[in-house]
Amino acid sequence: MLIGVPKEIKPDEYRVALTPAGAEMLTQAGHQVVIETNAGLGSGFTDDFYENAGAEIVDTSDEVWQRAEMIMKV
Repeated sequence: MLIGVPKEIKPDEYRVALTPAGAEMLTQAGHQVVIETNAGLGSGFTDDFYENAGAEIVDTSDEVWQRAEMIMKV
């Protein structure tokens, strides 16, 4: 399954729906994960953390919404 995580857009919302550890577990289980760039920044997770966990970073939330079979949000 292709799982997508867009950046949260509510004011003062710094959480992200999926941590890099969660992304790693999902990719190891055979899923694909796409994350909008800087989605985890408010929680202290840079794009590098997600890439190292096996996730793909995409530029826009539109791309996440178009490609994903399941969306994770806070």
